[in-house]
Amino acid sequence: MGIFNMFIVIPMLIQAVTLPLLYDGLLGGRPENVIRLAGVLLALAAICVLRVRPETSS
Repeated sequence: MGIFNMFIVIPMLIQAVTLPLLYDGLLGGRPENVIRLAGVLLALAAICVLRVRPETSS
């Protein structure tokens, strides 16, 4: 349960530290741009997952 919890807490901490730095400059201080950024990052994550090759057993 602790390892599963780390996969939730660590990304939340990273987001809490970095998003305020990007909010005004990069995102223009608009909340809808945060949602767009999340969508772009989710699409990039999906593309990265497609590049993972399954392990072949011999």
